Amino acid sequence: MSVSTFFEKTKAQIKNAVSAHPIEIFLISAFAIGIWFMELGTHKGDHLAYWVFEPMLFIFVYLSRPYSWYRFSWIVPLVALAIIGMTNDSSAFYFSSPKFWGANFIALLVLLGFPFEKNNQGFTYRNFTNLFHLGLATAVWLLVFGLVAAILFTITTLFNVEFSDSFYSHFYTSLGIFTQPLFFLVFQQRQVKSEMTLNRIFDILVNFVLAPTLIIFTVLLYAYVVQIIFEGVLPKGMLANITLPYLLGGLGVYALRSICAKARWETFFKFYPYLAIVPIV
Repeated sequence: MSVSTFFEKTKAQIKNAVSAHPIEIFLISAFAIGIWFMELGTHKGDHLAYWVFEPMLFIFVYLSRPYSWYRFSWIVPLVALAIIGMTNDSSAFYFSSPKFWGANFIALLVLLGFPFEKNNQGFTYRNFTNLFHLGLATAVWLLVFGLVAAILFTITTLFNVEFSDSFYSHFYTSLGIFTQPLFFLVFQQRQVKSEMTLNRIFDILVNFVLAPTLIIFTVLLYAYVVQIIFEGVLPKGMLANITLPYLLGGLGVYALRSICAKARWETFFKFYPYLAIVPIV
């Protein structure tokens, strides 16, 4: 599959996800963007209660989707945020409340059991399926978190770009707010269309997480090669700490693609053995 074909299919999948869950995606996007305008350096939790309620608001909107009033479900988060703003918007207040944690636990149970079925076997299967997708989304989020941290470390090491503590805290918080629910929606959406098997999960991880990360690292390494050529300087001593994991990880991804049912990024991996020569040198 060519890169252009991959992007066309990815664009179609994004459009399908947006059309299937427009309010949910808008909600998590708004929270992910909004956190950048908040001060995270203090430990008082002032004005962060809006984000504390984001999981429950997301669950409510998601559970509203099969019903006709789904198009108006955005009103509830809006009203809830307004009430929080008029009462108490300190996250510390809610974190210390047993009622708040009880409400979150109830919302989680409702999410796991949705859609509700009278048949006990079907209800139990649905519970385990939703729990599996939630756990899988959390695992993928942690994987993305680690890969992004590695990319930022590479940028800092190779190009002497120093990111502030404020940037790290806002970036990782925003990433967590957006990524976990997004992957949950992706896994649930694929479950609706067809059975979510281990092969499909494996394909998603390789094609949409590991392979793009390898491509980003390749671009960064070759950008660094261009930089040292133009500046006429020697490579840094810490470069081996990046190139060795890059080569080992690239070899692993290259091998994993061979057992994918639908491997993507054909053009890149066709030339990857040649692209890996420079990091070896």
